[in-house]
Amino acid sequence: MEFKQKIGSKGEIIIPEELRKMAGLKYDTVIHLSLENHKIYIEPEKENPVIVFKKIAETEPITKKISHEKSYEQEIEERWNKVKR
Repeated sequence: MEFKQKIGSKGEIIIPEELRKMAGLKYDTVIHLSLENHKIYIEPEKENPVIVFKKIAETEPITKKISHEKSYEQEIEERWNKVKR
């Protein structure tokens, strides 16, 4: 997939919505930029798992059980998304 964009007067670039969704980039996402072999790479900052679990623990009851219908990863992601709202 390829997109064509212009660089703004202050160096800003608009990442098309479809590409942002595919990459999991949302409003306020901290990104890291790197240059390798004349190519610019954009990567979202990885969330610190300790902070994620701490925030989940502060907002979710400790006794809430993990659903047997979801994977552990799905459950954590769902709970984290509720915390981030």
